[in-house]
Amino acid sequence: NMSSSPLVQYILLRRDLASKYPKLYKSKGAIITQACHASSAALFRFYERQETRDYVREWKEMHKMVLQARDGDFLREVHERLTRDGIEHVMWEEQPEGIYTALAIRPYRKEQVQDFFKDCKLY
Repeated sequence: NMSSSPLVQYILLRRDLASKYPKLYKSKGAIITQACHASSAALFRFYERQETRDYVREWKEMHKMVLQARDGDFLREVHERLTRDGIEHVMWEEQPEGIYTALAIRPYRKEQVQDFFKDCKLY
């Protein structure tokens, strides 16, 4: 039953930020911040969706999965696949540098979206 499947927000965070952009991402905190930005942006951007409202209302029950994207190309591939299949999400672009660092979907039932991320490892 789809409604018994938990609401989950998947977040993809580039694994190569510290090695590719050492001046910008020298601390773990600077990298973690990118995932936070993407997550928040997706919740705000798609707040009118019922699943997002339910997810935020039950904030003590939030489920998030933070997964690895090996690099920017991988992030773009996932973005293109999600876009093609109508899965609403945000690609986070660090400004002013113009670097895509993370991607977050809005909350969906896990059964609806888990297959998009089955090849991704936990961050």
